[in-house]
Amino acid sequence: AVDAGIEPRLMPAIAMIESGAGRANANSNNFFGRRAVRGGWASWPTKEAAINNQGQYIARMWGHATNPYQMRGYATSPVWKGKVATQMAKI
Repeated sequence: AVDAGIEPRLMPAIAMIESGAGRANANSNNFFGRRAVRGGWASWPTKEAAINNQGQYIARMWGHATNPYQMRGYATSPVWKGKVATQMAKI
């Protein structure tokens, strides 16, 4: 996250919400709830690859994001941003 220029607590907070606090992944190493470009759920060969890709994705889509309220379009739930912000405050 830091290498991508985004707030370091943002990605762990997203993962906490999207994975149910680590209880489930959308697909292989997809604890961020990311959709695949061609439909279905994205997957990565390793956790490290997923983390690196997520940081690059956030930086590419939202620049130097510091909070979920800047991430318009990441999730469709109207309460998602508040849940992520609450998790960030706990980290």
